[in-house]
Amino acid sequence: MHALPKRRGVPRLPWKRGPVAWEVGCRAEEILAGLARCPRRFLSLRCAARFLGVSTQPLRDWIRRKDLKRDGPRFQISKDELCRFVKLLQERAEPFDSDGYLERLHRKRERPPRRFEKLSSARFAWPKGRTALNPKELAQIVGCHPSLIVKAIRPYSSFNRVRGRRRTRCRWEITKRSWDEAFPFSLIKKRRLPGMPQGDLLSTVAVASHLRACGMEGAEAIDVRRLIQNGSLQAVHRSPNGRNWYVTKAGLKEFRKSL
Repeated sequence: MHALPKRRGVPRLPWKRGPVAWEVGCRAEEILAGLARCPRRFLSLRCAARFLGVSTQPLRDWIRRKDLKRDGPRFQISKDELCRFVKLLQERAEPFDSDGYLERLHRKRERPPRRFEKLSSARFAWPKGRTALNPKELAQIVGCHPSLIVKAIRPYSSFNRVRGRRRTRCRWEITKRSWDEAFPFSLIKKRRLPGMPQGDLLSTVAVASHLRACGMEGAEAIDVRRLIQNGSLQAVHRSPNGRNWYVTKAGLKEFRKSL
């Protein structure tokens, strides 16, 4: 008989959703003693949180999921209800280990994230004229916190480690070469364009051949004439009858910047 697959639904029990319930259960005796000395019958949300030694957010989550009831006037919590909940955690709460924490974080993902995945999946162009950047500058470009860049430099990074160098005793900098070696697919590299054709005036056939070499697949002389008519390419008439167009070398050089 095959075992049923593990259910990946949202955990209902309070101690399956975080470590706070287990911590409250461990301090149950102290909390119950403090509640016994309290003369008030009903407690506000903040007062109940102070007794449990937690913030109000876990209480709001437990109330929203109906683990804890606001059974008093003005949406207060009765002392009996709070005692009941603390005793429940004392009897049944389980430790919230690291496996449960990671499962909660990555519940909606098909796989856990890889180390430094945000850095390797980034796509950006290295700033022109800069041989090295510090973690803060890189974080602004990548869209992450500078601490993630620093962690990628540290010696305990087993793979995808960036070789950084010290500008001062407390400041790192990373060269473009070091970043490219660690995350080779993150840098957007400009394609090298072929050299410009010879001559100051170029025929439409020669310009079409050059544009195909630059990556414009299928470019023909008729396409060059359309670019001239649209004003994208600077051209002049050189033949006496004015039928043939010739593209200026300066106009072609300016047009290549848009490729």
